[in-house]
Amino acid sequence: AEAAVLPVSLAFRRNQLISQLSDNIDARVVVGGDGNVVIYSSGTALVDGEHSRTLGVDLDASGNLRLQVSPTGSNTPDMDITSYLTGGKLAGVKEVRDSDLSSLMSRLDQFAYDLATNLNTQHAAGVGLDGVGGRNLFDFGGTVAGAAHSLTISADIAGSPDHLAAAANAAELPGGASNALLLSQLRNVRFANGGTQTATDAYSDLVGDFGTRTASATANVQMRQALLSQAQTQRDSVSGVSLDEEMVNLTRYQKAYQAASKVLNVVDDMYQTLLNSVAR
Repeated sequence: AEAAVLPVSLAFRRNQLISQLSDNIDARVVVGGDGNVVIYSSGTALVDGEHSRTLGVDLDASGNLRLQVSPTGSNTPDMDITSYLTGGKLAGVKEVRDSDLSSLMSRLDQFAYDLATNLNTQHAAGVGLDGVGGRNLFDFGGTVAGAAHSLTISADIAGSPDHLAAAANAAELPGGASNALLLSQLRNVRFANGGTQTATDAYSDLVGDFGTRTASATANVQMRQALLSQAQTQRDSVSGVSLDEEMVNLTRYQKAYQAASKVLNVVDDMYQTLLNSVAR
């Protein structure tokens, strides 16, 4: 049987859709001898001739992105293909969301928890101008998870600067600042990350990790953009149109037309001459 010939407009639209799909996931395209297209991605066939599967994205029990595929119009359970997701924007989003950001957020929560806990402990040891102690400097959820997001100035001192425990005890009031000095000296105490780093060192490592990940991602993007540009150039060399080449062809055809026109003019002149000779 002869392969079906797809109209140019439909073929162009199909290629556009395949290109859009390839931007989002790692898709491989195979054109069969019958003209049908098979699109593979993440270990399964998404499109096979007249049959197609539906892609869906949701969250798993751990809150991570999950990619599922299911046949259109079928009661077959969805199939999890997340482990096969290796390319495209969706893979990048998953890596950033579930790996990079998750790791950085966990470290930031730990930093906020360590800092708030130690500052609260030292602040509670002093007293405010009213002679009252035991107040916290920060409020947060009380757990490491979400500590950075929930961190706020404690309700014990918010809007009440007299409650700041600058003095170590009531005997130092009103001008004592022993506890304030101890609070400032916490910057040299190794209380972060299990007592292995100071707050400054822990924050520097956190920012450095973010910078390293960003630089690596930028370099990766530049490399892939170069590969994409090279692939597009190779594709265009096969399927694209060269304006210079087409201009040369147009000029050649124009010259051929002009030559043929002159031949017809000569033949016409000869024919008229012949007719005039016979008429005499």
